[in-house]
Amino acid sequence: DDRIETDVDGTITARTEGDVNIADTGTLDLIADSEKGQVNASAAKDLNLKNTVGDLVVGPIEAGDDVTIIAKESIVAGDRHGRDAQVKGNSISMTAQHGQIGTSEDAFLVDTDADRFGTLYAKGNYLNIEEISGDMGLGVIETENGDVALTAARDVLDTRDEGESKENIIVGNGDVQINAENGVIG
Repeated sequence: DDRIETDVDGTITARTEGDVNIADTGTLDLIADSEKGQVNASAAKDLNLKNTVGDLVVGPIEAGDDVTIIAKESIVAGDRHGRDAQVKGNSISMTAQHGQIGTSEDAFLVDTDADRFGTLYAKGNYLNIEEISGDMGLGVIETENGDVALTAARDVLDTRDEGESKENIIVGNGDVQINAENGVIG
């Protein structure tokens, strides 16, 4: 996936029918709307991605530091182009404002950096998220009216910062399934 190389201190706004392919040498602030494509982006530091309409289809999203994704509707897994995870970064925060992350059939694959105390934050109507390597550090996982499924290759741990919500998982009306495949929960 060929990417436009950038070094922009401000925000990049990209609108297209096809894919958006951008790599930034610092922090990337990207507003990306694609009618039929996906967003493939990387940043040496933080990566902040959002859209202004509809679902946000993400290909590989990779950052040297933290990733924040905010979608108007759902965050949808696109083609990973051979990567193991859909989103990779130290800490990952994803918000599907009027939709879901993952489906009942397929988990949305993430790779946080447990060695650097990476933490997962997620909010949406339905959440099915899998940490593909190591521990899943939980910040706040929230859904008002849907189920939550969380899977980790090893442990599922509380890694919230002091002063954050008292609960790791907040579900208004739904069920929660937590799987620590080779570890502990707690």
